Amino acid sequence: YNAGPAKIRKIRKSAQKMGLDPNRWFRNTELAALKHIGQETVRYVSNINKYYLIFRLALEKEKPRGSEKRKKKKD
Repeated sequence: YNAGPAKIRKIRKSAQKMGLDPNRWFRNTELAALKHIGQETVRYVSNINKYYLIFRLALEKEKPRGSEKRKKKKD
């Protein structure tokens, strides 16, 4: 993905100079990353975030089923 800690620090500083929030990636630091590093890093982070959201939603869908079964057994 072509970025290490030093490059991330550099793009965070650049984002701040651009008037963006260096502590937020999407629509902030990612714009500085596009400018200094290119699309590969931005695409990588975007893909990882998509997988995270998918897994989180899948886990949330599983929770109600298990908790409903437990409630029925208690009643």
